[in-house]
Amino acid sequence: QGTLGGSTEARTAFCTTCEGPNPVAYLTAREFAVYPNDKIVGRRVSVWISGRRILTWPYFVIFLREQRASRLLPVVGYSQAEGFFLKTFYSYTINQNNYGYLRLDLLEKLGIGYGVEHTYRFGSGNGTLFLYQLHDSQIGGVDTRIALNHQQRLGDLSMRLYTDYLSETSPLFPSTNLYSALDLYYHGTASSTDLYQIYSRADFVGFSSLAYSGRLIHIQQLSSALSAEVVADVSQTSSVFGTNDQLAPRLFMTYRGAGYTASLIAEGLVNLDGNASTAGLGLGLQRLPELSVALNPRVLPGTHLSYQLTADLGRFRETQFIGTADAFRADVAGTIRGWMLESARGNLGLGALVRASYY
Repeated sequence: QGTLGGSTEARTAFCTTCEGPNPVAYLTAREFAVYPNDKIVGRRVSVWISGRRILTWPYFVIFLREQRASRLLPVVGYSQAEGFFLKTFYSYTINQNNYGYLRLDLLEKLGIGYGVEHTYRFGSGNGTLFLYQLHDSQIGGVDTRIALNHQQRLGDLSMRLYTDYLSETSPLFPSTNLYSALDLYYHGTASSTDLYQIYSRADFVGFSSLAYSGRLIHIQQLSSALSAEVVADVSQTSSVFGTNDQLAPRLFMTYRGAGYTASLIAEGLVNLDGNASTAGLGLGLQRLPELSVALNPRVLPGTHLSYQLTADLGRFRETQFIGTADAFRADVAGTIRGWMLESARGNLGLGALVRASYY
């Protein structure tokens, strides 16, 4: 019973992929519930081969959207890193919005591992939580991994959070590693803001290191002709070799006038930790600022050629390991492009550039 293209239920069901009146392998179930493009839920599912019932599962799920699938039987094999192994991968479902997989691994060289991968969905949020623990016989400790991948949407604001934590409790070489990424997006009618952040930390035998990087991008349409973009890059690192904290802001403004386009670019570098030895490790070139004007392409009268003029004027600061150099640049360029001759036998084109620079 059910609806065409919708959810369907079948009781005392039989299914097979074999052809012919007497299939070699088939499944029977007390009940099958089919959710199109989502999953198939079976209760009291039995596997039959050559007319003999091999095993019966009280509950079984086949996910139609996942690349992986549940395994009715454990997987037995061998690998160089794990040795002989026996792995199980069993699916479960709580309701339409909560389901996942249970794992149990028996690994000859490593030990016993078990965990769960749960997928959830509530309101405008969804994600996956992964928990796994391995009693590692090689290091004589326990390896624990926790990973979370969550997405949330609140009106025009979207968020994505990914966190991966790994802990190894070896008596000789204990270590922990944490990696986290957070992305925030806001897109309105006249503005948009994106924030990207990455944080990582590693601890190994009493030594620790951390790194953080973030980028903020804000785009604002100030008028029909004027737009602005602000970018700020932040980087922070700390290790046994010292610290390096820097901020690199950038401003880009564009004005589209009648027959021309003008842009202003300003880039800088701020050394946040006050360490002079690391002041030049970030942005190598700063614009303080640079103004550019480009005339719209125009057609030369009586020809198929178009020309365009551009001009740049700016102050720059180049930071190298050996010191800092301030510079001034003026640049004027003119281009001509198009066809000089067009005929049935072929076309003759022209491209020319004239440029003058002072630096």
